[in-house]
This record gives sequence, C-alpha cells and structure tokens, in this order.
Amino acid sequence: MSALDHNLIPLVHGDVAFDAVRGATIVSTEDVFLYLAGRLPPAAILLAGEVVGVYADATLTGKVIDVITPATVAQFADALGGSHGADVTGGMAGKVHQMLQWLEVQPAGRVRIFSGARPGAVRALLIDPARRIGTELRHD
Repeated sequence: MSALDHNLIPLVHGDVAFDAVRGATIVSTEDVFLYLAGRLPPAAILLAGEVVGVYADATLTGKVIDVITPATVAQFADALGGSHGADVTGGMAGKVHQMLQWLEVQPAGRVRIFSGARPGAVRALLIDPARRIGTELRHD
C-alpha cells in the first residue's frame, strides 16, 4: 500500500516459489495478479510481453485479435497456443483464461496484452488504458 500512497504504479512479475511438497515451482505473473487483485482491485491490468497481442492464428505472425471476451474466447481456441519460448505457465492460453477469470470478478476492469518492446507502448497505456494497443480483454 505504501507504493500506492506515493502514486507509484506497482509492477509485478512471475517468479520461483519454494514449497515443502514440490521443492519449487513457477508462479506466473497472472497468478500474482489474481492474488493481488482480490486485495487491491485495480482498474486495469497491463500485460507487457514480447508479442504485440494475441494473434488470430498460431503462427505468431498474423493479425492481432482486437478484443476477446468470455463469449468470444472459444472461437480463438486454435490460436491460443503455448509460448514460442520456454514457458511453464500455460502460454497465451493460460494468460487469456486467467485474465478472463479476473474479469468475471471485476467486470468493469480492463486488461491489455501488448508488446512492452514497442517504444512508447507502456507509457501510452499507463496514460490511457483504453488505447487500442495490442489485445483488449473485457467482460462484455
């Protein structure tokens, strides 16, 4: 809460979690968001990654899907594959489904999946989370 009291934007990421059963596992960024969102309900979640958004096909080179909702996610099932790199957290499918779960609890929330490598994208979305960059996930 101290960061928020000083108008700082919390940045979170996945990490290794140690436990007595498995020894260690990976906790995804989305897992961290879901945990924190129940305690500090954000208005928006910005998922800055390598890809420019959720691609409409599994090639990671085609058209980016503008909006995904719980009602439309099934039509993109074939495109929601794993990661093109090492990823034990469920890839894009896991990311999309976990964020749609959060939107069920926070229907007024906004989620953007976009490339953090594109110059100015993070700044633009911090100023205006509704800006059309990447893929928007929303409840309706």
